[in-house]
Amino acid sequence: MKTSLGDSTYTQYIGKSVKWFATDSEEAYVNNLKIRRHKLEEYGFIDAEITYTFNQYGFRSEEFVDDADSIVFLGASDTVGVGLALEDTWTYQVASALNLRHYNLSIGGLAGDGAFRLAYHWLEKLKPKVVVLMSPKNVRLEAIDDRTEQRWYWQLSPFLKKSSSNGNNNSYLRKETVDDLDRFYKIWTSSEDNFILNQAKNEMATERLTENINAKFVKCDSNRDWWTSPITGTLLDMARDLEHAGKKSNLAITDLVLSKI
Repeated sequence: MKTSLGDSTYTQYIGKSVKWFATDSEEAYVNNLKIRRHKLEEYGFIDAEITYTFNQYGFRSEEFVDDADSIVFLGASDTVGVGLALEDTWTYQVASALNLRHYNLSIGGLAGDGAFRLAYHWLEKLKPKVVVLMSPKNVRLEAIDDRTEQRWYWQLSPFLKKSSSNGNNNSYLRKETVDDLDRFYKIWTSSEDNFILNQAKNEMATERLTENINAKFVKCDSNRDWWTSPITGTLLDMARDLEHAGKKSNLAITDLVLSKI
Protein backbone atom coordinates (compact mmCIF):
# COMPACT_ATOMS: atom_id res chain seq x y z
CA MET A 1 0.00 0.00 0.00
CA LYS A 2 1.30 3.45 -0.90
CA THR A 3 2.36 5.49 2.09
CA SER A 4 0.46 8.64 3.00
CA LEU A 5 2.19 12.00 2.61
CA GLY A 6 1.21 12.71 6.20
CA ASP A 7 2.86 9.65 7.71
CA SER A 8 5.16 9.79 10.71
CA THR A 9 8.13 7.44 10.79
CA TYR A 10 7.26 6.52 14.39
CA THR A 11 4.70 3.90 13.37
CA GLN A 12 5.82 1.49 16.09
CA TYR A 13 4.77 4.03 18.73
CA ILE A 14 1.28 4.85 17.40
CA GLY A 15 -1.10 5.29 20.34
CA LYS A 16 1.57 4.26 22.86
CA SER A 17 3.43 5.77 25.81
CA VAL A 18 7.05 4.72 26.38
CA LYS A 19 9.76 5.56 28.90
CA TRP A 20 12.69 5.48 26.48
CA PHE A 21 12.87 6.73 22.92
CA ALA A 22 15.40 7.20 20.10
CA THR A 23 18.82 8.36 21.40
CA ASP A 24 17.28 8.67 24.87
CA SER A 25 17.54 4.92 25.40
CA GLU A 26 17.94 3.08 28.67
CA GLU A 27 21.24 1.65 27.41
CA ALA A 28 22.59 5.15 26.69
CA TYR A 29 21.44 6.38 30.11
CA VAL A 30 23.16 3.51 31.94
CA ASN A 31 26.33 4.12 29.95
CA ASN A 32 26.23 7.86 30.71
CA LEU A 33 25.80 7.08 34.40
CA LYS A 34 29.16 5.33 34.22
CA ILE A 35 31.14 7.83 32.15
CA ARG A 36 29.31 11.18 32.39
CA ARG A 37 27.36 11.02 35.63
CA HIS A 38 28.45 14.57 36.51
CA LYS A 39 26.62 15.85 33.44
CA LEU A 40 23.41 14.00 34.30
CA GLU A 41 23.64 15.43 37.81
CA GLU A 42 24.31 18.94 36.50
CA TYR A 43 21.25 18.84 34.26
CA GLY A 44 18.98 17.11 36.80
CA PHE A 45 18.46 13.74 35.14
CA ILE A 46 19.54 11.27 37.82
CA ASP A 47 16.57 8.89 38.21
CA ALA A 48 14.39 11.30 36.19
CA GLU A 49 11.12 9.95 34.81
CA ILE A 50 10.27 10.83 31.20
CA THR A 51 7.21 9.62 29.29
CA TYR A 52 6.87 9.88 25.51
CA THR A 53 3.23 9.69 24.41
CA PHE A 54 2.31 9.40 20.72
CA ASN A 55 -1.06 10.07 19.14
CA GLN A 56 -2.95 7.83 16.75
CA TYR A 57 -0.87 9.12 13.83
CA GLY A 58 2.50 8.47 15.47
CA PHE A 59 3.40 12.03 16.50
CA ARG A 60 4.44 13.19 19.98
CA SER A 61 1.38 15.37 19.99
CA GLU A 62 -2.10 15.77 21.34
CA GLU A 63 -4.75 13.94 19.37
CA PHE A 64 -6.03 15.94 16.42
CA VAL A 65 -9.49 17.41 17.08
CA ASP A 66 -11.72 19.01 14.46
CA ASP A 67 -12.14 22.80 14.68
CA ALA A 68 -9.83 23.15 17.69
CA ASP A 69 -7.73 26.28 18.18
CA SER A 70 -4.26 24.86 17.71
CA ILE A 71 -0.62 25.52 16.91
CA VAL A 72 1.41 23.26 14.61
CA PHE A 73 5.15 22.68 15.03
CA LEU A 74 7.39 21.33 12.26
CA GLY A 75 10.99 20.32 12.84
CA ALA A 76 13.44 17.60 13.77
CA SER A 77 14.53 15.88 17.00
CA ASP A 78 15.02 18.98 19.15
CA THR A 79 11.48 19.98 18.19
CA VAL A 80 10.24 16.49 19.10
CA GLY A 81 11.89 17.05 22.47
CA VAL A 82 14.09 13.97 22.62
CA GLY A 83 15.49 13.52 26.13
CA LEU A 84 12.95 15.80 27.81
CA ALA A 85 9.63 15.47 29.61
CA LEU A 86 6.84 17.01 27.57
CA GLU A 87 6.41 19.99 29.91
CA ASP A 88 10.09 20.88 29.45
CA THR A 89 9.87 21.08 25.65
CA TRP A 90 9.69 24.47 23.96
CA THR A 91 6.75 23.39 21.80
CA TYR A 92 4.61 22.51 24.81
CA GLN A 93 5.59 25.72 26.56
CA VAL A 94 4.73 27.88 23.55
CA ALA A 95 1.38 26.13 23.05
CA SER A 96 0.55 26.49 26.75
CA ALA A 97 1.47 30.19 26.81
CA LEU A 98 -0.88 30.81 23.87
CA ASN A 99 -3.61 28.49 25.21
CA LEU A 100 -3.60 26.55 21.93
CA ARG A 101 -3.81 22.82 21.32
CA HIS A 102 -0.34 21.31 20.94
CA TYR A 103 0.10 19.64 17.53
CA ASN A 104 3.72 18.60 17.11
CA LEU A 105 4.40 17.11 13.65
CA SER A 106 8.14 16.86 14.15
CA ILE A 107 10.28 13.79 13.43
CA GLY A 108 13.87 13.09 14.43
CA GLY A 109 16.29 13.53 11.53
CA LEU A 110 13.64 15.26 9.43
CA ALA A 111 14.70 17.20 6.35
CA GLY A 112 13.15 20.46 5.20
CA ASP A 113 11.56 18.41 2.41
CA GLY A 114 9.82 16.31 5.06
CA ALA A 115 8.63 19.36 6.98
CA PHE A 116 7.05 20.69 3.79
CA ARG A 117 5.54 17.27 3.03
CA LEU A 118 3.84 17.16 6.43
CA ALA A 119 2.66 20.76 6.10
CA TYR A 120 1.28 19.97 2.63
CA HIS A 121 -0.72 17.07 4.03
CA TRP A 122 -1.84 18.36 7.43
CA LEU A 123 -2.27 22.14 7.47
CA GLU A 124 -5.46 22.23 5.43
CA LYS A 125 -6.90 19.46 7.61
CA LEU A 126 -5.89 20.87 11.01
CA LYS A 127 -6.30 24.58 10.20
CA PRO A 128 -4.12 25.81 13.08
CA LYS A 129 -3.97 29.43 14.21
CA VAL A 130 -0.16 29.41 14.13
CA VAL A 131 2.48 27.34 12.30
CA VAL A 132 6.03 27.29 13.66
CA LEU A 133 8.74 25.87 11.40
CA MET A 134 12.05 25.12 13.08
CA SER A 135 13.77 24.60 9.75
CA PRO A 136 15.96 21.46 9.91
CA LYS A 137 19.62 21.42 8.91
CA ASN A 138 19.87 22.33 5.25
CA VAL A 139 22.21 19.42 4.48
CA ARG A 140 19.33 16.96 4.86
CA LEU A 141 17.26 15.60 1.97
CA GLU A 142 14.21 13.32 1.91
CA ALA A 143 13.17 10.76 -0.67
CA ILE A 144 10.00 8.67 -0.75
CA ASP A 145 10.39 5.01 -1.73
CA ASP A 146 7.06 3.36 -2.57
CA ARG A 147 8.77 0.02 -3.17
CA THR A 148 9.65 -0.40 0.49
CA GLU A 149 6.97 1.95 1.89
CA GLN A 150 9.70 3.93 3.59
CA ARG A 151 11.01 7.46 3.63
CA TRP A 152 14.74 7.83 3.31
CA TYR A 153 16.69 10.67 4.83
CA TRP A 154 20.17 11.68 3.83
CA GLN A 155 22.42 14.05 5.69
CA LEU A 156 24.94 15.15 3.10
CA SER A 157 28.17 17.04 3.57
CA PRO A 158 29.35 19.14 0.64
CA PHE A 159 31.80 17.46 -1.70
CA LEU A 160 35.19 19.08 -1.93
CA LYS A 161 36.41 19.75 -5.46
CA LYS A 162 39.80 18.14 -6.06
CA SER A 163 42.37 19.80 -8.25
CA SER A 164 44.53 17.40 -10.23
CA SER A 165 47.94 17.82 -11.78
CA ASN A 166 46.52 17.47 -15.31
CA GLY A 167 44.07 20.32 -14.79
CA ASN A 168 40.98 18.11 -14.50
CA ASN A 169 38.81 19.72 -11.81
CA ASN A 170 35.71 17.56 -12.35
CA SER A 171 36.43 14.99 -9.66
CA TYR A 172 35.25 15.34 -6.07
CA LEU A 173 36.27 14.18 -2.64
CA ARG A 174 33.66 13.57 0.03
CA LYS A 175 34.19 14.14 3.72
CA GLU A 176 32.60 10.74 4.40
CA THR A 177 32.77 7.75 2.05
CA VAL A 178 29.34 6.91 0.58
CA ASP A 179 29.45 4.27 -2.12
CA ASP A 180 25.92 4.62 -3.47
CA LEU A 181 25.99 8.31 -4.44
CA ASP A 182 25.81 8.84 -8.18
CA ARG A 183 26.81 11.77 -10.36
CA PHE A 184 23.68 13.77 -9.50
CA TYR A 185 24.53 13.87 -5.82
CA LYS A 186 28.13 14.70 -6.58
CA ILE A 187 26.94 17.70 -8.56
CA TRP A 188 24.31 18.62 -5.95
CA THR A 189 26.74 18.54 -3.07
CA SER A 190 29.49 20.37 -4.92
CA SER A 191 27.91 23.71 -3.98
CA GLU A 192 26.45 24.90 -0.70
CA ASP A 193 24.07 27.05 -2.77
CA ASN A 194 22.01 23.92 -3.52
CA PHE A 195 21.44 23.32 0.19
CA ILE A 196 20.60 26.97 0.80
CA LEU A 197 18.16 27.15 -2.11
CA ASN A 198 16.45 23.87 -1.20
CA GLN A 199 15.92 25.11 2.35
CA ALA A 200 14.58 28.44 1.12
CA LYS A 201 12.12 26.73 -1.24
CA ASN A 202 10.76 24.54 1.55
CA GLU A 203 10.44 27.48 3.92
CA MET A 204 8.68 29.68 1.36
CA ALA A 205 6.36 26.88 0.30
CA THR A 206 5.44 26.10 3.91
CA GLU A 207 4.80 29.79 4.51
CA ARG A 208 2.50 29.90 1.48
CA LEU A 209 0.54 26.89 2.76
CA THR A 210 0.16 28.71 6.06
CA GLU A 211 -1.11 31.86 4.33
CA ASN A 212 -3.66 29.75 2.45
CA ILE A 213 -5.38 28.85 5.73
CA ASN A 214 -5.01 32.38 7.16
CA ALA A 215 -2.68 31.28 9.93
CA LYS A 216 0.37 33.06 11.29
CA PHE A 217 3.72 31.69 10.11
CA VAL A 218 6.81 31.74 12.34
CA LYS A 219 10.17 30.58 11.01
CA CYS A 220 13.23 29.71 13.02
CA ASP A 221 16.36 27.97 11.81
CA SER A 222 18.17 25.15 13.55
CA ASN A 223 21.48 26.43 12.15
CA ARG A 224 21.06 30.10 13.11
CA ASP A 225 18.40 30.43 15.83
CA TRP A 226 19.44 27.46 17.93
CA TRP A 227 19.49 27.13 21.68
CA THR A 228 22.88 28.78 22.09
CA SER A 229 24.63 30.91 24.62
CA PRO A 230 25.44 34.38 23.23
CA ILE A 231 28.80 34.11 24.99
CA THR A 232 29.98 30.60 24.16
CA GLY A 233 27.86 29.88 21.07
CA THR A 234 26.99 26.45 22.49
CA LEU A 235 23.92 24.83 23.98
CA LEU A 236 23.01 26.18 27.40
CA ASP A 237 22.45 22.63 28.63
CA MET A 238 21.64 19.13 27.43
CA ALA A 239 18.73 16.70 27.59
CA ARG A 240 18.89 13.32 29.30
CA ASP A 241 20.53 11.66 26.29
CA LEU A 242 23.30 14.29 26.48
CA GLU A 243 22.86 14.84 22.73
CA HIS A 244 19.91 17.22 22.46
CA ALA A 245 18.97 20.61 23.89
CA GLY A 246 18.10 20.65 27.58
CA LYS A 247 15.60 22.44 29.82
CA LYS A 248 17.28 25.86 29.91
CA SER A 249 17.89 25.74 26.17
CA ASN A 250 14.22 25.01 25.55
CA LEU A 251 13.20 27.93 27.75
CA ALA A 252 15.40 30.17 25.62
CA ILE A 253 13.79 29.03 22.37
CA THR A 254 10.35 29.39 23.97
CA ASP A 255 11.10 33.06 24.59
CA LEU A 256 12.42 33.47 21.05
CA VAL A 257 9.37 31.92 19.39
CA LEU A 258 6.91 33.83 21.57
CA SER A 259 8.69 37.08 20.72
CA LYS A 260 8.27 36.29 17.00
CA ILE A 261 4.60 35.47 17.44
